[in-house]
Amino acid sequence: MKPPLRRTSTMPSRPSKPRLLWLQGVTCNGNTHAFLNLPWLDALLERFDIVYHPLLPSLHSLEAVAACNMTCDVLVFEGAFAPGLRRGEKALGALLEYYAQQASYVVAAGSCASFGGMFKDAIPEGSGLAFVHHEPGGPLAGHRVINLSGCPVHPEWLGYTLMMIADNETIALDALHRPKALYSHLAHDGCLRNEYFEWKVDAKQFGQKEGCLFYEHG
Repeated sequence: MKPPLRRTSTMPSRPSKPRLLWLQGVTCNGNTHAFLNLPWLDALLERFDIVYHPLLPSLHSLEAVAACNMTCDVLVFEGAFAPGLRRGEKALGALLEYYAQQASYVVAAGSCASFGGMFKDAIPEGSGLAFVHHEPGGPLAGHRVINLSGCPVHPEWLGYTLMMIADNETIALDALHRPKALYSHLAHDGCLRNEYFEWKVDAKQFGQKEGCLFYEHG
């Protein structure tokens, strides 16, 4: 005869989700809006606890985040960095330094966060998180920042990277700190008209058998 099952007063604990914090610098919000168009956004958000995001339901306000008394596992930054910027009555540089030390992963979402982007031309002292154009620099220079360049970043690429983080997968980076799985090949590499692209031979109208469609037709 089998012994009776014991009843326990507590349920098995669920594994904790990574805590994601999204901060912004000088930005047009394009990367946030691209991210919100990710077809499987709901499934992705189920994998994280959102500490703060400017548009998504969050656990805390920006003012609470600025107090620098909480933790995060993933720090996502959107927009260019510029000295003197403040967020929640706190210097942005101080916020980035504090939470970059807390986070296991730092992700620069978009070209501005990665390399300074178009705002670098208007703000001479501006930068990306860890690069100024393609040279090391910025408030987190020396950190292992994952750069996801693009204006805006492709939502699938950002979603892929965050899922890799949630699954604790290794993300191999190139010399510019971009994921090799996403940035090691050009779209032209698999194109049947690649030779025309290399020689800058353009097709002037759709339907031409010869010529690259990139320059004239995007």
